[in-house]
Amino acid sequence: MTRSLMGELGEIRLLARILFAEGRLANLQGRTDDATRSYLDLMRLGDAMGENARDAETQAASTTGVSQATERIAALLRQQGEAAAEVA
Repeated sequence: MTRSLMGELGEIRLLARILFAEGRLANLQGRTDDATRSYLDLMRLGDAMGENARDAETQAASTTGVSQATERIAALLRQQGEAAAEVA
């Protein structure tokens, strides 16, 4: 039971890393909408992990993922605001 749970957590963490990397790549390529979508998916994943967390380590990992995604989305919004200000 413990091994299968650890395996599932490893897969979920891998998915979280992929979503984070996908968002970062999209941002670097100027695809803000895609980046935001990836970070929102990461937030949803972290939120779901937190709701189902059975131990402190899983809860902490979920909180960290949500926090990182929130920071990235805030940065994207700032960039969009700055770009809009330059156009105006």
